[in-house]
Amino acid sequence: MMHREKNKEKIIVAEDDSKIQMVIKSALEKEGYDVLTAKDGLEAIKLLQENQDVVGIVTDIAMPRMTGLELIEEIRKNGPNPDIPILVLSAHHTKENILKAKDLGINEFLVKPFSLKDLTLRVNRMLGKEVPKEENPKVEIKEESKKKEEAVKPISMSSKKILAIDDSKIILKLIESSLESAGFQVITAENGKQGFLKATAEKPDLIITDIMMPEMDGLTLCEEIRKNPQTQNIPILIVSAKGQKKDVLNAIAKGANGYIVKPFSPKDLVLRVKRMLGLDSAT
Repeated sequence: MMHREKNKEKIIVAEDDSKIQMVIKSALEKEGYDVLTAKDGLEAIKLLQENQDVVGIVTDIAMPRMTGLELIEEIRKNGPNPDIPILVLSAHHTKENILKAKDLGINEFLVKPFSLKDLTLRVNRMLGKEVPKEENPKVEIKEESKKKEEAVKPISMSSKKILAIDDSKIILKLIESSLESAGFQVITAENGKQGFLKATAEKPDLIITDIMMPEMDGLTLCEEIRKNPQTQNIPILIVSAKGQKKDVLNAIAKGANGYIVKPFSPKDLVLRVKRMLGLDSAT
């Protein structure tokens, strides 16, 4: 049985996307941390109860069973270790959730997509470690009126438009039928170039794309989406047969928010899309 090194500081990473969780874990381990992982808030609470020497938490917001916001609220109110430093990971579409997290007492936040360098810098800073001045990431939590936050309208799946991009007509049809059955509007494209044109014209709420495609591959598409002011905040979910750590890391660096490895089940796809759009509780 493996024993954890006693001299390493422990951090909990709560992230339901196993590929992104793996990349974050690897990056923090390279920084010298002992990383415990959880796929939702309930698992994170259990880990915190069992490991009260944990020094910090990195958590996504959109997770099943217990969300990141619920996790923060539970820790701040009931512990254990109610003052533990917490870094929140948030997709672009959850700006209002960042404000809620701030009210709950987070220490840092990082918007997806993020660089692993920025992640480790923020974790180190959160834990009181010296960060080079020229590399010190800015804190950009914007003060917005509560009235504006309260004015956010309830969202439904039928109001959400998904752009699916894949050069395989079979996969494209599977994605389209799965999401339409769940109530989403779906538009499709057969390569990255066509997908980029549709993204700028249609302004979808989320983009699902393969990596290996003709004319423009999925990673180049991610870069183009992020460079364009009209589309830069649209969440991107990569669906690919390539599932190695380096593939996930590269996708995140290019601007992806989530990653699913083929083959996938329609149920898993729909659940992932709902989480990325903050529709976990939608019926």
